[in-house]
Amino acid sequence: MSAGKDPNVSTGVPRVLEFAPACKQLALILTAVYAASFFTTWYRVWWDSLLGLLVAAFGYHTLRDTHAELNQKRVTFYYYATIATMVSHVIAVAVVIYYIIKIHFHNDLIRLAEVHESDPGVALFVFLILFLCAEIVVTDAQGFAIQRGANLCAELARNDFFARGGASRV
Repeated sequence: MSAGKDPNVSTGVPRVLEFAPACKQLALILTAVYAASFFTTWYRVWWDSLLGLLVAAFGYHTLRDTHAELNQKRVTFYYYATIATMVSHVIAVAVVIYYIIKIHFHNDLIRLAEVHESDPGVALFVFLILFLCAEIVVTDAQGFAIQRGANLCAELARNDFFARGGASRV
């Protein structure tokens, strides 16, 4: 044993990943959200839900062991793919709202002279408001996942910087 070194003290920089467990939980939450979205809107925007499910499953698989050495390229890909699913989800929401409003206007134009006893007007717009509120929650969850993904990418870059001896050059 050398005089100046304690074998119980690590000489390397600790590889702390504070945001990895949060990213893993958010990937699991997004998997559930996109599965529910797939079963409710599959007939119009199935591609959005399928893309979201694939990205969330990939993120969960990438972050399955948050104590192991994470692949920085995979985490970065998951981060950018989450941004792409958010853009896709905004497009899908616009498509669903377009078709709902189109059906409502088409229904009113065809039966213009009739009395609308079964008019879905108020119920439709209440549904649209609730749908938009749910989509705001989903978009907020996606935004939170994007933020945590950016934080995790920064942590991995910091750890890589210190592992390559970057602190000694500063």
